[in-house]
Formats: sequence, structure tokens, C-alpha cells
Amino acid sequence: MNPAEKLKIAILGCGNFPRRYHVPALAAETRAVLAMICDTGTDPALRELATRSGAVLTPRIADLFAPARATR
Repeated sequence: MNPAEKLKIAILGCGNFPRRYHVPALAAETRAVLAMICDTGTDPALRELATRSGAVLTPRIADLFAPARATR
């Protein structure tokens, strides 16, 4: 599947549950991609997770609606 055709998913709040269940499930899904993580946390592991998954990390919910930031 062409990456442009994949469903882009954003996670609002990326605590233990999303890190343990949602992120791995999205990584295994061939029809979707984790495009953005919206979280106010400053944990270095959160930045590492975003980098590893190719997602944009932002603390601002408004960024979810900015087309330039949400596309990959």
C-alpha cells in the first residue's frame, strides 16, 4: 500500500496504556500510520517513541488541525 493512502492516526495523551497497546498495534497495522503524538510530557522516552515511530510530537492540540504538520 502506498504510504499516502494510509490512514493517519494521532494519539492524544501517550501514557503507559497507549505506549503498551496502541503504539505497537499501529506499528503492526499496514493500513495506518502513527502520524502525531499530542502529549505535554517531557519524558525523553516519549521523544524517543515519536522518533522511532516517525510521528510528530507536539504538546498543542491545535497542531492536530494544521495540515502542514499533520501530513508526512
